[in-house]
Amino acid sequence: MDGAGFYNEHSAQQQQAAAAGVSMLEQAASEAPLPRDGPVVVADYGASEGRNSLRPLGAALDRIRARPEGATPPVWVVHTDLPGNDYSSLFETVARDPHSYARLGVFTFAAGRSFYEPLLPAGSVALGWSATAVVWLSRTPCPLPGHLFSYASTGERRSVWAAAAAADWETFLRLRADELRPGGQMVVTTLVSGPGYLDWMALVEAGARDTVDAGILQAGELEAMVLPTYIREPGEFFGAVERTGLPLTLAGSAVRVAPDPAFDALQDHHDAREYSRAAIAAYRAYSEPALMSALDADRTPSQRAAIADALYEHTRARLEGAPTECAWHIGLARIRREPARGA
Repeated sequence: MDGAGFYNEHSAQQQQAAAAGVSMLEQAASEAPLPRDGPVVVADYGASEGRNSLRPLGAALDRIRARPEGATPPVWVVHTDLPGNDYSSLFETVARDPHSYARLGVFTFAAGRSFYEPLLPAGSVALGWSATAVVWLSRTPCPLPGHLFSYASTGERRSVWAAAAAADWETFLRLRADELRPGGQMVVTTLVSGPGYLDWMALVEAGARDTVDAGILQAGELEAMVLPTYIREPGEFFGAVERTGLPLTLAGSAVRVAPDPAFDALQDHHDAREYSRAAIAAYRAYSEPALMSALDADRTPSQRAAIADALYEHTRARLEGAPTECAWHIGLARIRREPARGA
C-alpha cells in the first residue's frame, strides 16, 4: 500500500468494510478464553497503516476489559503486515489518532512478515482480526494479459487464480489454527463476489490502455501489470473453513455491503470530476506499488513517478466520463479454534 499516511487518508471504503465486522469481533472477544496468566494476545493480520484497525480493536478491547478475567491482565496488540509496510505511520496512528485503542495496560507491537507465514508462537493468540486483507494473494499465480484484475478474467487463467487463492486461504487458516489458543477466535473479512465490480474494472483497465495509446506506458509493461487479488465466491470463503480438516469451526458468517464512498458523495454534489478525484485516490492508495512493480527495470525514479501520474490521470478521466459505483460485498467469518479435548 502507499505509505506516508496516503493509504490511511484514502481508505474510507476499507474502513466501512471493517466496521461491518465489529459486532462479530465483539462477540468473539466476549467468548474467547483468556489466559489465566500472562498477557492477552490480540493479533491484527494485515494492518497497513493502522487507521482502519483502531475502532474494531478498541471495541474488542472494551469487551475483553468488561470480562472479570480480562479486567487486569496486560493486552498485547500485535499488528502484522509485509516487511515493506509503513510501520512508522502505523505507530504514529496508534499513538495520536483520537479513535485509538491505546490505553493503560495495552501494549502495541508489530510483526513484519506475510500472514502466509508463521507469525506468532503456537497457542498464543486469544483473538484475531483480519479486515479485507486475505483478498491479496501471496504471489501472482500467472499473467493476465488484457486484465489488471483476476475477477475480470475467464477460462483457464481464472481457474489458475482460483486454485492459488484456495491454497493461500488454506495456508492462512492452517497457520492461524496453530497460533490460536484452544477456544480462541478470529474474525476475517474479505471481498466476495457480487454485482457491480466488472463495469468499474472495465473503466480502470481502459484507463491503463489509454496510457499505452498516449505513448507513456509500454505495451509489455501493461501486459505485466496485475493486482494480486482474488474475489472469492462465498462458498470458496466460508466453506473452506471446515473443509480443510483443521480444528476450526465457522461460528458465524454473513455478507454485507461496503458502499462506494466516492459514488455515494456524487449523488449529493453531482460533480463528476470531484467523484473521479476521490475514486482514483482510493484506487491509487492500494494499487500503485503492485502496478508500478511491472515497469521495466531500467526505468528511472523520475520516469516511474511520471508514468504513475499519467496512468492514474488517464484512469481518472475514464471514471469522470462514466461515473460507476463499485460497492464491495464483504464476507464476514467468525472462526473458532476447537477447545482441547477434555477442556
